[in-house]
Amino acid sequence: DVRQAAADQEQGFATLAAQVQQLTTALTQTLALPASPDPPQPAPTQHGPVSESR
Repeated sequence: DVRQAAADQEQGFATLAAQVQQLTTALTQTLALPASPDPPQPAPTQHGPVSESR
């Protein structure tokens, strides 16, 4: 019984880890999508906010 309970807990942790990995990958994808168009234009984005802040 104890061994089965430990196996169940391990399975639960494995499923939780898989869910966390899926969530992290989804978050990174959603965050990377809007961030991908930004890198090609680093100069204009930097100059704009700097001039505005000053």
